[in-house]
Amino acid sequence: MLNINFDYFNITSYYNNHFMKTLTINDINVKIGVNQLENQELIDAMEPEHTWFHIEHLPSAHLTIPVSFKKLKKQNLYYIALELKKNSKYKKTNNISVIYTHRNCLKLTDTPGKVIVTGKINTINV
Repeated sequence: MLNINFDYFNITSYYNNHFMKTLTINDINVKIGVNQLENQELIDAMEPEHTWFHIEHLPSAHLTIPVSFKKLKKQNLYYIALELKKNSKYKKTNNISVIYTHRNCLKLTDTPGKVIVTGKINTINV
């Protein structure tokens, strides 16, 4: 059975006052950034083995979970990727590829919220 709980919380950071979407999917805490500043904040808060999700080759929000994808069942990875799709402008598009990897495979750029993937990526279609 799929269990999803939603919450929004106010984050005060050196970037801005804003609201970031958080939810729990089958006891996995999920955070979704909706702009480049929130995306940057998510990346900054990640540990090396935390997992980052993004829609492949398209502009989208970043989604993070504080656990390695290697510890999750494929079904949970699918639900998490689906949640990212549902929070994008591509929610009605069929068969979107979502990439995911560990934080230590991401390189920050000079643009807030923009990263370059430097390591192995995994893909799941939703």
